[in-house]
Amino acid sequence: MKRGIAACIAALGLCAPATASAAPDSVFGGQTISGNAITCTTQSDGVRVCHGADNGGGASDTRLKTFDGTGSALEVYLILPPGSGTANHYPIVVQSHGWGGQAGGPNDTQFYGPVGDALAKNGYAVLQLTARGFGDSCGQAARQSEPPADFLPTGRCANGYIRLDDLRFEVRDIQYTTGLLTDAGIIDPNRIGLTGESYGGGVSLELSTLKDRVMNADGSLSPWTSPGGTPMHVAAAVPVIPWSDLVYSLIPNGRTLDYKETGPTDDLAPIGVLKQSFVAGLFALGATSGNYSSTDPNANLPEWYAVTNAGEPYDQNPTAQSIVDQIAHFHSSYYLLDGKYGAAKEPPPPLLIANGFSDDLFPVDEALRYYNYVQDHYP
Repeated sequence: MKRGIAACIAALGLCAPATASAAPDSVFGGQTISGNAITCTTQSDGVRVCHGADNGGGASDTRLKTFDGTGSALEVYLILPPGSGTANHYPIVVQSHGWGGQAGGPNDTQFYGPVGDALAKNGYAVLQLTARGFGDSCGQAARQSEPPADFLPTGRCANGYIRLDDLRFEVRDIQYTTGLLTDAGIIDPNRIGLTGESYGGGVSLELSTLKDRVMNADGSLSPWTSPGGTPMHVAAAVPVIPWSDLVYSLIPNGRTLDYKETGPTDDLAPIGVLKQSFVAGLFALGATSGNYSSTDPNANLPEWYAVTNAGEPYDQNPTAQSIVDQIAHFHSSYYLLDGKYGAAKEPPPPLLIANGFSDDLFPVDEALRYYNYVQDHYP
């Protein structure tokens, strides 16, 4: 599997340069929330590792700003090939972690493919972000090491809560960060690859479906460019155990078919039956490892959980209908792909999507739904 993913990424146009060049003194510069640079260290194998973390907070905090600037902070790993300098326009692989997890650095094995160190030794830059609301990105790990004031409405983690892989937030954070690396000359904006498992697979498939666009706060789409104005796009992706329709994966109604395209009238109506034990377990894990908002109507996971956990019939509950519509619109790649909410349709980049028959949370339905649509519309 690991060799297959590596071969797939290479075959899909992300071939690395033969030479790379030495550990930089810093990356990202003033884009950390403290304004201090993220320093890099060279490992014994020559791979360079740059880690932005809270480091006790205050002036030592080298977590990245989010694209929206204030109220959140992102733990980041940038793993670079052996050599000197950084303006080498490397192809990049973005590795995104699962629910309840966090970025683990060059030897993190959670991504169902080559570890970051191995990719870097083969000429790729590797980016790992801890998603908003988890770990050191204003999650429970940050709560244990930072003053409570950081989580007040005026604090540096005021908006650092879980958005559930929202196209307008977690996805945008990845787009913004890769844009910074493009403007610094570190990566090639035309050779961006993605992978991740489960929660990380979901964000990988969403970003792949956007491909060369960003979703704005109002749900409209704009071209994806770096902060300096360079056009960006995804070249290839390997989403592992992702969802394509988060509503159906958690509250299935049994209407997805494996042999032909289905759409919103099938998969979203009627609202199905909750996978209660799975959702309860996921909610509990998020509560112990992450950071929920109970006030943001666009990300009020405690309210969403209470409404769905109360049980059927959902179709007679306006609040449940509103939750379903939000999750389909802003958290599900399939409805971006098929233009349900008015977005212009666009073919995705080359994809290898991995789901399993024995997975009761994100089973093969999630890959087949997406595959069938692509085969019908972009053969």
